[in-house]
Amino acid sequence: MAGLVVMLSALGLFGEWFGSGPRAIPAPARPPARRAVSSYDAVVVGAGPTGLAAALLLRERGARVAVVEREADPARFDPERAEVCLVDGRGGVVFEQLGLCSQLAAVGVAQRDLRTASVTAQEGVSAPSRLPTVRLEPTQPADARAGAYWIPREALVGIFDQAVAATAPAADDPRRPPIVRLYGRELGALALASAETGWALNLTAAAGARGADGGGDADDGGDSQTEQVIAKLVIGTDGMRSAVRETLRAVARAGGLGDSFSVVSRRAASAGLRQKLLKLPPSFALSPDGATMPERDVSYAIVSATGVAPELRLWMLPQARGERGRTAQLITGADHLIWARRTADDAARFLADAFPHVPIGPAQVGEDEMRRFAESAGTLLPNPQHCTHAALTCGALVGAALAGDALHAFPPDLGQGVNAGLQDVAALASCLDDHGVTFRAQPPAAPSDVGAQAARRPDALACALARYGISRAKEAAALTKLVQLGHPLQYSQAVPFGAIRRAAWRANFGARLALARTLGPRLNFFPSVFALVQNPRLSYSEVLRLAHATTRSMLVLAALSALVLAGAHRLALAAVAGM
Repeated sequence: MAGLVVMLSALGLFGEWFGSGPRAIPAPARPPARRAVSSYDAVVVGAGPTGLAAALLLRERGARVAVVEREADPARFDPERAEVCLVDGRGGVVFEQLGLCSQLAAVGVAQRDLRTASVTAQEGVSAPSRLPTVRLEPTQPADARAGAYWIPREALVGIFDQAVAATAPAADDPRRPPIVRLYGRELGALALASAETGWALNLTAAAGARGADGGGDADDGGDSQTEQVIAKLVIGTDGMRSAVRETLRAVARAGGLGDSFSVVSRRAASAGLRQKLLKLPPSFALSPDGATMPERDVSYAIVSATGVAPELRLWMLPQARGERGRTAQLITGADHLIWARRTADDAARFLADAFPHVPIGPAQVGEDEMRRFAESAGTLLPNPQHCTHAALTCGALVGAALAGDALHAFPPDLGQGVNAGLQDVAALASCLDDHGVTFRAQPPAAPSDVGAQAARRPDALACALARYGISRAKEAAALTKLVQLGHPLQYSQAVPFGAIRRAAWRANFGARLALARTLGPRLNFFPSVFALVQNPRLSYSEVLRLAHATTRSMLVLAALSALVLAGAHRLALAAVAGM
């Protein structure tokens, strides 16, 4: 059960700026004019939770925003990406700012209500139990779980997408224009037209874009001709292989800024593992007799029978609504035998042998789903990686920023993927506010109005991006280090000296928790990274600092203990010699 608790907490599905002020960058030749050209204050590339949240927050600040996404319907159910995410207090800040907390609560399972259970061949389905809580002030808020919710990824994207679709010019404030959804479009090229004009984005109809027809709001003319978009600000939230990031790297290099926007990769024991998901119907039962049905607020770990090596686990994370059924997540080594079962019959036989105590076959999940599961190659968990820079300024009024997986990507060991991305866009909005950046004309204000004065600064956007770049690149680097130090051995994968390393992790986790409870923060003793990151009040840099402080304190304590034992040993020897 301890392993289940650790895995549950982790599976909430998974820099410095290069100048002290605005710096003009030589622009390449202006791209040739295209058939259709539209202009926006900001373009967000990528319509995941991070990108859609960024668009909404920019629109709140008066920007004319367009969102580019290759999928025609980014909120559609995709069994290859149907993870269940844990949105904690870090991500919850964005929901509060956008007034979407009620929607999150309506379709999510509150972490404080979560119960866990295991399903084994020996004991069947265990009685659900609640997760233990640890409160260690000042490192832990009164109830860190109060604002945390488990929610399927498609439902999470759907909340933001519906909010984007509902935007319309406000009758009482025309400075808040609607967000244009350029769905079903693929970013063909991104270039800096000039430090005054901004960025030129060439878009084409995405080949094989999946989803509902008519997902986009702009007309592409019914053909595949390139559509050009001009924007002052570009936000790249287009994943760990970000095309926006690569463009920023090339522009920075052309401007004589060296190898900026390079990616730093760290090693982790969970990197290289492969995951895929099996869609289960609403009628799926946990027992052969069909009597035990899964409860919506319970997370189940279905453990393979004895003799299956290495051990397999199917994780059924909680889901508030069961109309579509649930998904079972499998994470294992890329060399496991299950990846060689590429036909529906082979996969069905393998699952029947591995999980004889749970009916998982074509009769339960359907022939089509079993075939899809067998043919799926899954996805590889990446090495923890982060970009060295998070923002670029190309003059006082033109710039770009990275957020989400484009800035940092990692395995789901700590469950911070969604939360880190939402925290990025919340930080960007905060930097824009602190520097008085607005995108629409403001009404006259009194000279004493500091905000209005800041808004009139010609370099306000550049200063805001500079601050964002410094803070978020630092946080991205700290986060990838935390993932490396967290709990990368929780997936039962085969690694050298795996039993010893897992035992060492458990001993370290227990020792830090015991020392934090007994000696406390005053003596610089804090819980492990895995526990500290659950506190949304702590930044990732603070979590890393506290972890390192605890390590130093433990080394000092060990040295003092060794000296005391050595002294006691000498006294004992002296006492024996004097007898």
